[in-house]
Amino acid sequence: MPNDRFLKLTAFCLGLLLSLVALTPQALAGRYVLNQTPETLQRYFGQSLNQVTYTLNYPTQDLQRLFPDFPKQGNFKITFVNNKAQKIELEPNLAGGQGNFSYDSAKFFEYIFGYKPPINKVINESGGEGFKTYEVCLGDGVATSYTISAPGALFISLYYKKACEPPYK
Repeated sequence: MPNDRFLKLTAFCLGLLLSLVALTPQALAGRYVLNQTPETLQRYFGQSLNQVTYTLNYPTQDLQRLFPDFPKQGNFKITFVNNKAQKIELEPNLAGGQGNFSYDSAKFFEYIFGYKPPINKVINESGGEGFKTYEVCLGDGVATSYTISAPGALFISLYYKKACEPPYK
């Protein structure tokens, strides 16, 4: 019967097609890439050749109690490299020169680490017309840098610096 033969051939082709689809590598079958974790992408492409850097923003209500002049539109963020915190930043976002934020490095250190800084020593200072940038050693390997300008403190960050480890000079 020609009809029976046609059905068998169709079933055979359909079975072959399904088995080929099942054996198709994921790269050819399609995969999710956007909006995926680094671990998922590592499964697709292997270990990344460079460091994975990302920044997370945190609430500022507690910081506004610590620093009453910290603007509501300000940001508190931590930058991670290979899933390890590397830099902690305060961005006052003094829009249009409105407001004035006074940074206290010892208070910020204590807020972050839960104890007073062992030292508070300026190790670098530079500036130009209308601004001055400081780098301060706070001890236990932590440094802070910030710029003071007419609207207040800007570009504030805490980070690791070997020169700020004990013994202190």
